[in-house]
Amino acid sequence: MNELSKTKPNKMKFECCNRQQNSNEYIICSHCSKKYHYACVATTTTQFKELTSDLKVNWLCPECNRPRAGLDNSNTPIRAVATHANDKQDSLNVTVRNKHKVSKTSDTDLDALTPADVRQIIREELHIIFNAFQSKIETQLGNKISEISSQLTQVTESITFMEKEYEEVRRDMQQKIEVINQLESVNKNLRSYIQDMDSRLSQMERNSRASNIEIQGVPEHRNENLVTAVKQLAHTIKYNLTESDIHLCTRVSKIQKNSNRPRSIIVKFSCPRVRDGFLAAAIAYNKRNSNDKLNTSHIGMGGEHKPMYVTDHLSPSMKALHAAARVKAKELKYKYVWVKGGHVYMRKSDTSDYKFIKNMDTLNSLN
Repeated sequence: MNELSKTKPNKMKFECCNRQQNSNEYIICSHCSKKYHYACVATTTTQFKELTSDLKVNWLCPECNRPRAGLDNSNTPIRAVATHANDKQDSLNVTVRNKHKVSKTSDTDLDALTPADVRQIIREELHIIFNAFQSKIETQLGNKISEISSQLTQVTESITFMEKEYEEVRRDMQQKIEVINQLESVNKNLRSYIQDMDSRLSQMERNSRASNIEIQGVPEHRNENLVTAVKQLAHTIKYNLTESDIHLCTRVSKIQKNSNRPRSIIVKFSCPRVRDGFLAAAIAYNKRNSNDKLNTSHIGMGGEHKPMYVTDHLSPSMKALHAAARVKAKELKYKYVWVKGGHVYMRKSDTSDYKFIKNMDTLNSLN
C-alpha cells in the first residue's frame, strides 16, 4: 500500500516539474511508484489535506493513466463525477469521456486523446467549477437578500409605528391649538373687561376725590390743629373759606414707608366748587409771589421756612402717571405738566396744543 510520505524528503526531483523533492505535499503513483508534486498534477480545487486514503493508494500518474492500444484498461481508476460544488471526493487526473465515445470503441480509437476529448474534459471541469461558484453565489445572495428583507420589514414596521405616533401627535396638537385659540379669545375679552373695569374704577376714584385737595410739606406736631392750619392757609391766599366748608381734614399714610417727608394732609371740602376755588387761589398766590411762595410760615409755624404744595388729591395710579409724565417732559423738553380734575396734561410750548395723558401707553407714544 502506498502512503503519503511524511519523512524527510530526499534530494531527488519530482517527475512532474523537475524540482527537488523539498515539499511534503506529493503523491505516489500506484503503478510506477514515481513521486509527483500535488500542486502540479491536481485537476480540482480539493486541498491536499482533504484527499482520502483510498484515493492516494489507487492514484495513477498521467503517464500510467493514459490508455494504450492492445491493453485492457478496464482496471484503470476513473474519477467519480462530482454531484455538487462542495463534493470533496473528486478524483485526480482522471478523464471522464462521453459514453458514446468511450464504450465499445475499437483499440485504435484509444491510441491517444483527441482535441475533442480535451475540449470535452475542459468543458466538464469548467461546468463543475461554474456550478460550484453559482451555488456559492446563490447561497450568499440568498442570505443577504433574507437579511435585507428582514431589515426592510423592520424599517417598514418602524415607519408604520412612527406614522401612527405622528397622527396621534398631530391630533393632539390640533386639539391644543383649538384650546389655545379659545383661551386667547377668552383672554382678549377678559383684558377688554379689565380695562373697562379699570376705567370705571379710575372714574370712581376721581369722583370720590372731586372735593379733595392734598397739602404736602407741612411738618407734623403732636397737638397740631389741621382745620386751623387750613383756615390760616385760606386767609393767606385770600380765599373766603368757612369752617362749614371743611368736611374732613386728616393726614394719610405714606406710600413709601422709609421716606423722611411728612405725611400729606387731605382736606375734603363741601363740594367740588369750593375745591376748585381754593386751588385757583393757591395757584394765583404763587404766581403773584414768585419769591415768597407758600411755605410753613404762612400757616403760623416758626423756625425754618419749608415749602408747601397744594394739589389735587390723586389716586396712587394717577400719582405714578403724573410722576412718569414729569420725567418724560424733561426727556422730550415739554414745558408744562399739570393736573386738573384728576387728569394729567402736558404742553410742549406756549403755542402748542396740550396733550391729555390718559395712561402709560399714551405717555409712551409721545415724541
